[in-house]
Amino acid sequence: IHGVGTRKEEQFGARFLACIRQYCEEEGIDPSRGLRAETPSRVERPPARRRFEEVGEMFAEGRSVEEIQKFFDVQRSTVINHLVHYQAAGHALDPARILALSQLEPALRQPALRRLAATTEMQLTPIYEEFGGLVSYEELHVLRLYLRCRRELDETAMFEQRTSYET
Repeated sequence: IHGVGTRKEEQFGARFLACIRQYCEEEGIDPSRGLRAETPSRVERPPARRRFEEVGEMFAEGRSVEEIQKFFDVQRSTVINHLVHYQAAGHALDPARILALSQLEPALRQPALRRLAATTEMQLTPIYEEFGGLVSYEELHVLRLYLRCRRELDETAMFEQRTSYET
């Protein structure tokens, strides 16, 4: 019986069977026929996409951050966070488009990029503190994402240069 596990079977099984037998007798049903209710077959659904994948795909297809914000009714920082997750999941993003998201003046952007690029961990707090809060965490996330996209692109280019395709 659906919803009856081992515990309920042990506790109430005899009562359930007595009620079922009585019902079968009253309704003239042969209990030995063993009719089973048809269980509906499971509907196979495509795996649900995660929001960061949807956002990343929209951005990769050319949609702007502003369009994505409006579409999902979210903040700019949320879209950027989804792009970070999208790239971390192994998807490529155009570094030039990522850098274009930066709203920093070049006088601050270049030193922040140099500082981020100089660290292997690319931790944001030391850089945020070093710049006295002039470079927001959101901007640091954008710049770090840009550097990761560039490194990924550069690694692919280096691999392509080292690989011989001659047969």
